[in-house]
Amino acid sequence: MKSRSSEYMATDSGRSQRHLEDELGECRVEDVEIRLAELDMLQSSA
Repeated sequence: MKSRSSEYMATDSGRSQRHLEDELGECRVEDVEIRLAELDMLQSSA
């Protein structure tokens, strides 16, 4: 059974690295938006 990381290593490393960075960047943006939404709810209820 292959792990995801070994599949990434088997492909072109430059392209897969950019792909991983793109995914991490998107996750970070979603995290920030969720936190901002939570702060807005807290402030409006206070």
